[in-house]
Amino acid sequence: MASFIQPSFAGGELAPELYGRVDIAKYHVGLKTARNVYIRFQGGASNRAGLEFVGPCKQHDNPPRLVPFQFKAADTYALEFGDQYMRVVRAGGHVLEDAQNVVSVTNADPAVVEITGHGYSDGDEVYAADLGGITRLNGRRFVIANKTTDTFELTDQVTGANIDSSAMDAYTSGGTFARVYTVSTPWAQADLRQLKFVQSADTMTVTHPDYDVREITRTDHDAWTVSTPTFAPVIATPTGGSVTPQGTTGATTYNYKVTAIADETFEESLPTAALSTSSGNATLSDTNFNRVAWSAVSGATKYDVYKDENGLYGYIGSTESTQYDDTNYEPDLERTPPQARNPFSSTDDKPGAVSYYEQRRVFGGSNNSPDTNWYTRIGNHKNLTVSNPGRDDDAITATLNARQVNEIRHYVPLNDLIILTAGAEWKVNSGGDSAFAASTIKQKPQSYWGSSHVPPIVIGGDVLFVEESGSYVLSLTYQLDTDSYRGPDMTLLSSHLFEGYETTEWAFAKMPYRLVHTVRDDGESMCLAFNRDQEVVAWTHWDTDGDFESVCAIRESTVAGREDAVYYVVERSINGNTVRYIERLHSRYFTAVEDCFFVDSGVTYDGSAATTITGLDHLEGESVVALADGNVVRNLTVTDGAITLATAAAKVHVGLGYTSDLETLDVEAPQGTIQGKLKKISKVVVRFLKSRGLFIGPDSDNLVEMKQREFELMGNPTDLLTGTKEIIIKPSWNTNGRIFMRQSDPLPMTILAVVPELTVGG
Repeated sequence: MASFIQPSFAGGELAPELYGRVDIAKYHVGLKTARNVYIRFQGGASNRAGLEFVGPCKQHDNPPRLVPFQFKAADTYALEFGDQYMRVVRAGGHVLEDAQNVVSVTNADPAVVEITGHGYSDGDEVYAADLGGITRLNGRRFVIANKTTDTFELTDQVTGANIDSSAMDAYTSGGTFARVYTVSTPWAQADLRQLKFVQSADTMTVTHPDYDVREITRTDHDAWTVSTPTFAPVIATPTGGSVTPQGTTGATTYNYKVTAIADETFEESLPTAALSTSSGNATLSDTNFNRVAWSAVSGATKYDVYKDENGLYGYIGSTESTQYDDTNYEPDLERTPPQARNPFSSTDDKPGAVSYYEQRRVFGGSNNSPDTNWYTRIGNHKNLTVSNPGRDDDAITATLNARQVNEIRHYVPLNDLIILTAGAEWKVNSGGDSAFAASTIKQKPQSYWGSSHVPPIVIGGDVLFVEESGSYVLSLTYQLDTDSYRGPDMTLLSSHLFEGYETTEWAFAKMPYRLVHTVRDDGESMCLAFNRDQEVVAWTHWDTDGDFESVCAIRESTVAGREDAVYYVVERSINGNTVRYIERLHSRYFTAVEDCFFVDSGVTYDGSAATTITGLDHLEGESVVALADGNVVRNLTVTDGAITLATAAAKVHVGLGYTSDLETLDVEAPQGTIQGKLKKISKVVVRFLKSRGLFIGPDSDNLVEMKQREFELMGNPTDLLTGTKEIIIKPSWNTNGRIFMRQSDPLPMTILAVVPELTVGG
């Protein structure tokens, strides 16, 4: 009889191809099954937290896409992009417009709400709160129908059926309705996955090769605008120009152009049309000169003047006034006025990718020029003007010269600009300490994998991207010895989780666990713990009663401080209807068992002890599980948006249950091998961290429940366990010696190590 410790699970779930590789280190810290768990960097495995119900998506027949937006530390948002609309999620709920006071609500089919001069339209979605008497409507979302100036009918947000309030308690007083804040957008649902985003301060740029570039600007939680930028200098061109000869006139023609220079940014405007005189003196001097004049431009700090020489305009001087006297200055033809240019004006010239690099905004990936990049002027992100001859701060056009024409899909600005195309990965820079300009730009391919449309993720200095087929995750890391970017296949050890599937979206939640959350095309979510310095690459897989369809992560405040909140779009079947909900991964910070949240599409009641828990209309007709004051309550069914507990509780988490599983690989001896030999495990020592409850055995069909309760007072919930526990399991002679561990209750499970007591047969 012997004991072998598995001190870590840092290898994650390994592919079947590795089940015989007992010679590699990852085998001894790997798992056969890692379901609804994530791997900690220290090596332990924890079951995932539950998903809080945030609200229904606007359209249940079209999956939206979630996109993060962070204005500042306190203002972060998950944007719900759907079929020609955008909605805003903040702090776990959809942003609402100002609430309006209710005058009355009828008991009828359909229910009719009276609000004086409400201004709502048919099809608007509204949220009801604080209604007296007819409380069954509170906390629910409805769609407006048959509106008049002062009234509207309520219909179900999912089915569109009339809301029948005839059997509800009568309205007494008070209450409000607030419209869910919604912005119209141009993008069809079928095009959402190909949208590319980049943000600067309060403005997000959105590109797609079939649409004009758009900018989404935020000025408040419920104040967002979608606009089409003009790719020209922001500073206006001077107007009202003229040229007036002074002194002795003549018959010589002179032509001038004037530009305005912006205060602070020093951006130069487009030039005026030619300002001419045909009566200038043939020989200009201090007494015979041409006076060029124009109207002042708002925001201009000075003006530059250019003079024609053989059809070219060269710089002759600057002034802070609105006139300039040419006393025979020689034009500098090396410095010419900017030329207007918009390479995105034609139908198939719209860029498909966007980012920022070296104080320039960069676009690329149009249908006509899929491998061409356009960089704006330095510091002026809407300015694509150039000069002739060129200057270092001019806009840049650069094509990736390769054997194949591959569509530019993403930009990753690091010390270099990494460009990911459909067929290769490129490094772009200026080749040294020189300015990044058309004359210094250097473009070198780094590898030839190709990227899908899923945006890359940067973790420290590592770039992770989804390969063009969507079935692999690759990485790029700077290698000093070769001055290039290389990296391993991140899915090699867990290839069974990706082969035959497509990764459609992902998000990186930096704090507190630094996890990558992906969405697979079959509705499962893969979770990656990655730390290159500690050689941690550990994949696990998550499921729920439904399908994960979209994901994003934003920083939010929690009890534990500032964490990255992970939002999912989840498709579920509820009460016979297909629905799509936005749900937020709950914080896993807790100090007492009563605070543990391990249910999906869940809600929390926190108040006076009660037996009836409401607010569950989104789970109508479903079987749910609850953690009530730290005690597990099963076999509950949602009826009329509520459940009834047998015992009153003050803190209740209610939602759909889910199961978390861990299964070790075939046990192996430290020296020699015991593969293929008969083995029996009759006892396991498990080291826990803040855990409660476990089912354990040699496989999923032979599990026993750990007896954890020891010293708790009668009526108090079982305490969380940190430490070791010896568990007697159902012994079974087999050739694998695996341990299967399951958490099926809405409770926390963190396993740091397992020590099976093993008997090896002959």
